[in-house]
Amino acid sequence: MLEDLTNMNNSAKLGAHICAVLWCGSLQLMLVDWSYNHEVLKASLYARVALGVAVLAGMLPLFIATTGSEMEFTTAFAAEPGVTVYLLVYLTYVAITCGEIAFLCSGMALSTSRRGHAWTSRGLATSAAAAVLGVAYAISKGSYLVFHYLRHPWPLRYEEIISPLLAGLATVALITGLTMAMVGRRLTQRKADQLVA
Repeated sequence: MLEDLTNMNNSAKLGAHICAVLWCGSLQLMLVDWSYNHEVLKASLYARVALGVAVLAGMLPLFIATTGSEMEFTTAFAAEPGVTVYLLVYLTYVAITCGEIAFLCSGMALSTSRRGHAWTSRGLATSAAAAVLGVAYAISKGSYLVFHYLRHPWPLRYEEIISPLLAGLATVALITGLTMAMVGRRLTQRKADQLVA
């Protein structure tokens, strides 16, 4: 439907990838804001915004130069160099942001665990596991593209099962983890309010 509205092939796939970049970037910025001290916060945020903008600026011309009616931006079309480069740019960004999200969430999980905030700690630990699954997704898909370029890929049917499974598990675990962390913060706040009252 999006392709009919925009009259551009693969626009739905481009939209999905842009949303994924924005989603990963937003989570990364939120966690950096929670974790970094005031002295380095602005520079840290600007650096990550610049990386996200650079990735999108790299993806768009690759997409426009490569898109066609007979192809899709999936690993099934890894024989197309433009598709491979586009996907590797996107997947590299996903791996970097998910890696930092995993690092920040695990650090905050340990910190909240020491302070006795069990729900928040478990939620952040689940979010860290979700980010690790995100890294695994990017590595799985990206390594298939690299090995395809080197002419030694594993069967495509395995990649088409493993990568969506990892992406789905990462999404479910992340939503679950962030929900648990938010519930934990609410419970902690409620207990504090009750003590004050």
